[in-house]
Amino acid sequence: MLYFDPSAWVKRYIEEVGSHTVHSLFRRTERIVSSDLGFVEVVAALSRRLGHRLTTEVDWQLMTDWQRIVGLHVTEMVTDRAAQLAREYRLRAADAVHLATAMELREDLAPTGERVLFVACDKELLDAAEATRFPVFNPLA
Repeated sequence: MLYFDPSAWVKRYIEEVGSHTVHSLFRRTERIVSSDLGFVEVVAALSRRLGHRLTTEVDWQLMTDWQRIVGLHVTEMVTDRAAQLAREYRLRAADAVHLATAMELREDLAPTGERVLFVACDKELLDAAEATRFPVFNPLA
């Protein structure tokens, strides 16, 4: 299972370094998850970067992907853990929420043996994910 942080997910819609790898991950992976916050972040990033150039095709692809992605809610437990992670690893708020969400998912999946690969392009976030024992993947690497 792949947990996609918006720093990597946005490369699905804006062609830049790492986009080819992200496209490949979306094609090859059936189980992709992210926080509901991630969807909002990707929409905001696309709107800011593309503005009026946000095409119907890009919007359609994003909405199609969002229907496929399992959106995880920001619960009180996630919020509490995110605050702790922000303090401990000096993460930005949204990054702490993503890592906390992935950690909760990992705990929920522990009895099944299924693993979560944390996908992001943000070095600080990847370092924190590794420190919390996640296997990580950076599409830029």
